[in-house]
Amino acid sequence: MASDTVDTLYQSYAAAPGPNTLKPLVDALEPTINYAVTSIGAAGDNLIRNKARIVAGHAIGKFDPTQGANLPTWVSNQLMQLRRFRRETQMPIKVPERTQLDAYSIMHKEREFIDKFDREPDVEELSDYAGMPVKRIEKVRRSFRKMPSEGAIEAAGGLTQHTADFTHEAMDYVYNESDKIDRAIVEMKTGYGGKYDPQQPKDIAIKLGLTPSQLTRRSAKIFMKMQKYESALNSL
Repeated sequence: MASDTVDTLYQSYAAAPGPNTLKPLVDALEPTINYAVTSIGAAGDNLIRNKARIVAGHAIGKFDPTQGANLPTWVSNQLMQLRRFRRETQMPIKVPERTQLDAYSIMHKEREFIDKFDREPDVEELSDYAGMPVKRIEKVRRSFRKMPSEGAIEAAGGLTQHTADFTHEAMDYVYNESDKIDRAIVEMKTGYGGKYDPQQPKDIAIKLGLTPSQLTRRSAKIFMKMQKYESALNSL
């Protein structure tokens, strides 16, 4: 039985989480993924299908068998977000073929990275892994979604909604020299790299496992670094 196969593979994954146990489990959930993709009229859309597999992989990592639902049902519920993703990718203007190909490559490499390392890459890691510049990844991603404002870090944390006044080059310097947590803060608060829409501080703190005061201190340090680089760049 297919359900027995999924259960067996999940037990293997739960006992030893990692790419070698995650990929077979995602493959076994292909009927669930196919149903979700087909139900939104995207059966032939490789971009949506790759996104569905990534969502399924994330859902597996968050699955709690003690909550009552079985794994296929849990994954199916998580795949409902594909509707929103598809709406965001349906642009009123034609997306150039090169951009579509790059988008497919980005999605493929992101999925491959997750399968290999059992976690999401940040933008810099994805750039290295895909062999594609950060700015190109950001441009491609924003071609498939509503482009967010680049200024989205609250005044209480040091960075204000005037972040757009700082040059993107200054942000590049700060991002490249930051640790993994600060990179995530920059991505989540400003939309840097095009992976996220700007998010609220409380949501960012929860996702990164930080207290509000820890997030505020880190944001303030990022802000000061950006000021430093902006000043240096303006003096050139």
